[in-house]
Amino acid sequence: MQKITLYLLTTLLFMSSLQAQDITLRGRVLDAETETALPFTHVRLEGSEMGTATDINGYFSLRLSPKHKTAQIVVSYIGYQTQKVSIAEYLAQKQKIILLQPHESNLDNVVIEDS
Repeated sequence: MQKITLYLLTTLLFMSSLQAQDITLRGRVLDAETETALPFTHVRLEGSEMGTATDINGYFSLRLSPKHKTAQIVVSYIGYQTQKVSIAEYLAQKQKIILLQPHESNLDNVVIEDS
């Protein structure tokens, strides 16, 4: 009886650990025109505060629960267009690279006055 109880307990623990395995997104964020790394780019789960930033070489790693597999990540960097990426599509990609397009914004006239 003790062997059966031990077997059932071990099986239940093993099954629960299989279901609770996290998804780890790893990749790199680059400038789409120059293909240079974009350090400190913000990569976050859409609608959440869960996120990370790329390192000096543009690499990131973001750990998510399996329930987020159908969600999107939002990738943003000052001076670039924000991009949303489907997690499921990202996981299916061979190369884990996100290319951000530069976003030019022009300021209106600037007036400098002597006070």
